[in-house]
Amino acid sequence: MYERPLLTYPLIEKAVSGDPEAVYEVLGYYSGYISALSREEAHSTREGRSSTAINEDLRQTLESKLLSKIFAFDLSR
Repeated sequence: MYERPLLTYPLIEKAVSGDPEAVYEVLGYYSGYISALSREEAHSTREGRSSTAINEDLRQTLESKLLSKIFAFDLSR
C-alpha cells in the first residue's frame, strides 16, 4: 500500500495564515479523498447498468468545508 507523506507543519502554518499556494496544496492533498466521498452510483433501469459519477455540488461543499476548517484551525493547541 502506498503511503503519502503527511502535510508538514510549516505548510499547515502557511495555509492557516492564508497563503494561497499552501491552501491550494492542502486542497490538492485531500482532492482524491474528497472525490471519493463525492462519488455517486447512477442506475440505468433500461439497460440494467450502473455507473459512478462525481456529484459536483457535494464536492464543492466538501472543499468549502475544508477551506473553512483550514482558516479556523488553531495552531496554538
